[in-house]
Amino acid sequence: MHDLPKEVAVLFENNSEFNKVLPNPLLVNDSEFLTALTQQLNNDLGSNRPDDLYRITFKKGSSRELINIQSGELAGLLTTICVEKGKISDVSKLTKISIPVSGALLSSLLTVTIFRSLRCELSYISHTTKVKSHQLQADQARFERITEVIGDSFECVPLVSVEGVLRDIHLARIIRSNDDCYELYISQRVSFLNLLASWPGGYAVFYENSQHYDPARLDIKDFLDRQIIQHPVFAVFERLVAGRVCEVLLSGNYSQLNIQRHRRLIRKVIDELRNCLKDVFRTLRNGAEQLESTMNNRDLTVRERDEKSTSLNQHNAGVELLNSRLFAELDQKIRSLDLLDRIATKQKLDLYLINGALLINDDHVE
Repeated sequence: MHDLPKEVAVLFENNSEFNKVLPNPLLVNDSEFLTALTQQLNNDLGSNRPDDLYRITFKKGSSRELINIQSGELAGLLTTICVEKGKISDVSKLTKISIPVSGALLSSLLTVTIFRSLRCELSYISHTTKVKSHQLQADQARFERITEVIGDSFECVPLVSVEGVLRDIHLARIIRSNDDCYELYISQRVSFLNLLASWPGGYAVFYENSQHYDPARLDIKDFLDRQIIQHPVFAVFERLVAGRVCEVLLSGNYSQLNIQRHRRLIRKVIDELRNCLKDVFRTLRNGAEQLESTMNNRDLTVRERDEKSTSLNQHNAGVELLNSRLFAELDQKIRSLDLLDRIATKQKLDLYLINGALLINDDHVE
């Protein structure tokens, strides 16, 4: 509601009927889109074929004050009769015109509607942080170029939705960028596997800090929290998803076949990254089972059992944290494609024009 123009927000504040129809009003148009859309409509208004829309023309010197119908079925509507000083002065002329609502225009409205509906969910695209790491090395320039292309393409969606030539340019640009991003993901996946090669072998690993520092041993907690989760492969994956979403928005192809094509690739990458970590989770799971087993030893003192219980709680909390971080870095990112699919496959999208503002109801507000 706070994003609505003041002249529109006041209507919602003073009229409960608006809130019933649009409980979560979302502004669709912005200045760039409105300018482009207005230009498109002006181009479409060139023909004068019969339709339900009329252009009114006043005589030279007319008062331009039309008589208002006072009662009956049409009460409140204006006539073509002009009045001056309480007397009928002249009659204005009506010319039938038409606005051919082309498929391209409807596609533009759909694109911008979806773009605004997903704006909050996709906010990370506009705020993708630059990652500088020794692990990227020669790929740093390519990584930053991909980031810039995605951010620029996303912000251009409202404008290019009604500019065919500009849309084609940005679409070709994002497709090339997505190909580069996938290639970068492959190289970073290899780097990720090389990092995981230093994970301790054996049956069980425990997520806890050693009481006695041993430089020959791997600090498991630090390795999981810093090196694994902060590996650049996750930043590249974030851009891979964002780029695919931008590609769908710029193409205007919201068919399930097209969206599923992108989703399959993203799901494949998620499975690959999780598969890289299978030994990590296997040894951590075995560690938890081993701690639980030692707690059942009847020879333990109360103090020893409390220590084992504390270690088990720390271990389980650490594993849970790792799982939640991975979910945020991987599975949660695909939610944008899921929402895109849900919005695009709706049977209808209701648009409301209120005081010059184009609004929809945001069904995804929780």
